[in-house]
Amino acid sequence: MASVVTRPGGNFWIQVKIGDNRKTIRLGRVPRRAAEEICRRVETLNACRLGGVSLDEATAAWVGKLGPDLSSRLAACGLIEARQ
Repeated sequence: MASVVTRPGGNFWIQVKIGDNRKTIRLGRVPRRAAEEICRRVETLNACRLGGVSLDEATAAWVGKLGPDLSSRLAACGLIEARQ
């Protein structure tokens, strides 16, 4: 399960439990709705990883459109493959 953490100054983090470790994805200053949407996608990515199933089309398309900053953060957590 992932959760949105509000930090001072309007910054948002997403915390997700991956295996036995809790990982933090720092989003910076983004709108709350964007942070919540990213949190939902992170939950889907983690559930697919745990279940050993492939991503649905909408999530796969979202991952394909990610910028290099967020995609590298998700890859560092082990949620997606690192881009070359």
